Amino acid sequence: ASPLIDQAVIDEEHAAFLAWIEATAACGLCWEGDAPCGGALAAGCEGDDPEAPFVDPGGCDPRTREALFLSRVYAWRDRCYPCHFDNKADVGAPKWLVAGPCEAASLATMHNVFELGLVDLKDPSASLLLLKPLALEAGGVEHGGDEKFHDLSDPAYLDFLGWIEREAECASEATRP
Repeated sequence: ASPLIDQAVIDEEHAAFLAWIEATAACGLCWEGDAPCGGALAAGCEGDDPEAPFVDPGGCDPRTREALFLSRVYAWRDRCYPCHFDNKADVGAPKWLVAGPCEAASLATMHNVFELGLVDLKDPSASLLLLKPLALEAGGVEHGGDEKFHDLSDPAYLDFLGWIEREAECASEATRP
């Protein structure tokens, strides 16, 4: 185990994954109970509802970009639980994920991602938001919380990359004369 991860964190992650597996096994994707990670993380988040996926209208409107972050990045937040959540014990990992009402927490999280330098708009695929959780064999970098994206085809990796590429495209458009 990494020095950032102690037995209590490992036990908490194990319990969360076990609860998720048990809930999904019992009901598939229809499960609507409390989030197994200790709170209603997904309650009310439109980006978390597989029955009503976000329809991206394209463009660089701030509300569209915020909705895209909510549905493509924040929706995967449980993969980063508990280490990166602002309301969990400090294990030495950056606390970039904000817990709370979905839209406000997602927007605050998006600001944190930029403020902490986790996004590289010049080279989206070099963003730490992608490389830290990516398996080392797939080109990732050392991450105290183990791999969260198994390879470059992982759905969460693709969602994160898509959002970062949109941000890069919008930043590029904003600087054009």
